[in-house]
Amino acid sequence: MTAAQTATLPSGAEQQNGRPRWRIILWSVVGAVVFPGACVCGYLSLAASEAGGLLGLMPPLIVRAGEYTSIVSGIDEGSLAADAKGVLKLPRRLASVAPRGEVYVERKPDGRLFVLFPTWYGHGNDLQGYLYASGPLTAADYYEVDWGQGGVRRHLDICGRGLLTVSGNGPYYTVMRRLD
Repeated sequence: MTAAQTATLPSGAEQQNGRPRWRIILWSVVGAVVFPGACVCGYLSLAASEAGGLLGLMPPLIVRAGEYTSIVSGIDEGSLAADAKGVLKLPRRLASVAPRGEVYVERKPDGRLFVLFPTWYGHGNDLQGYLYASGPLTAADYYEVDWGQGGVRRHLDICGRGLLTVSGNGPYYTVMRRLD
């Protein structure tokens, strides 16, 4: 190989596989930023969809926490009121909080306020979502059902919905009913 031929060969620092190294680095950085962002957006879209509910996915509470808080405040202040069955049709500005534009409200005799924010409706009475409780849930709020092979499970009837399975710590609990 002559000196002239050696001078025209690309060095390893400048090119790799026929491409300038800066391009490889640039596309690596773009991929590292865009791919996780696309995954997060995809998860949130799926979690909020009908298919996401079937898979047991829920949008994270933080996505709607501000809207949930304003609804609870409106109920406490009296600017939002549920009908006799406990169904609160949300005003247009808040209707996107729930799939059907409504939440379910119940006030217990001891003064505790409960607001059920559905995130998914399934077949029959199946649903999942978040339950706001102004005070902690007590043992008296639950009852047990022996499901045979499924074991004994604690359930809650609240806001006109029965057999809800509850998890988490207040004031927002995760609720689910998957029986129908």
